[in-house]
Order: sequence, then structure tokens, then C-alpha cells
Amino acid sequence: MDRKTYTLKKALCGLKQTPWVWYSRLYKYLQKQGFKSGGADYNLYIKADEDDLLIIVVYMDYIMFGSNKNNLVEWFAKEMKTEFEMSMIEELIFYLGLQILQNPRGIFISQ
Repeated sequence: MDRKTYTLKKALCGLKQTPWVWYSRLYKYLQKQGFKSGGADYNLYIKADEDDLLIIVVYMDYIMFGSNKNNLVEWFAKEMKTEFEMSMIEELIFYLGLQILQNPRGIFISQ
């Protein structure tokens, strides 16, 4: 990325409408992919089809997602990478101050 592009991106990130533009762009993209926005929380998106379930939670520019099927997780990660510049952290261990432990007995969340 050249210096002009970096300076422009840095300046745009400071604008008060930047979060709205980001959420609007992401919302439109997820709607196009068949996701429904949660009724109680607009940062929750769900794509359900028979026995398949894919859930996405958005906090600022962090996206946490999971599914009951590994192929859905892989599909979603691949689709997002083609549309947005993103990196994968892999298995979730910490999120917003919460410690998350995943093992065969279940998922355990603690502070």
C-alpha cells in the first residue's frame, strides 16, 4: 500500500460516519448471502437451512462466526476473504474480555 492510500484510509477511519458505512456494507453483503439479522441484536446474523446453522456476531470490525458444520465455516471464511480484506485467528480463545474454552464436553465461557 502506498503512502497516499495509507493516509487516505487513516483519515477515513476517523470520520464519524465510518462505522455506519462499514456496517451498511457488511449488512448488504450478508443479506445477499442469505443471512437474516437478529431481532434483538442487529449485530447477530443467522443463516439456517434444515440442519445447517451458521451464526455470525459483529463487534466493530471483529467478526466471530461458527457453525454446526465445518464446511459452512470454511465456505464463509472463503467468501468473506473474496469480498473483504481479512485475516483468520482460528479457534477462539479470548473475545471481548471473555475466555472461551472448547472441548468435546462443550463450550465454556468465563471472565
